[in-house]
Amino acid sequence: MTSNHCELNSLAISGVLFVVGYGLVVSYATIPMQFFAWFFLSAAEVLLLTKEGVYIANQSPASHRGRISGTLLTIRNIGLMPTYMFMGAFIQDFGYESAWILIIGASSLAAFSFWLLYLQQKRASQLNKIESVS
Repeated sequence: MTSNHCELNSLAISGVLFVVGYGLVVSYATIPMQFFAWFFLSAAEVLLLTKEGVYIANQSPASHRGRISGTLLTIRNIGLMPTYMFMGAFIQDFGYESAWILIIGASSLAAFSFWLLYLQQKRASQLNKIESVS
């Protein structure tokens, strides 16, 4: 479904799928709806993990791609470590529903940011094509 989309567009779609999935988790407590929500969340996770490495590798210099790809998991896990403590404290102070709403907000912000970055890179590539023709 995303083979015709660039990595940034696919990452934005992943963010939207996260928003839909987490929105369903917060909105409906029934078991069947939770399975439906986790379908969206699983699709978003697969899309995120398959496209993020490709995007980062394509944006890095060719001489560093192997090193970056090899350390990407470690970098991601080091970046995630503080979030576990933050979310634990957030849940303790504000509760689970507020935590889900915070995650929905972060996913929305990420999806919107990826979409804006996609538009900016698309505009820049169109300007480069116009300059190279002239």
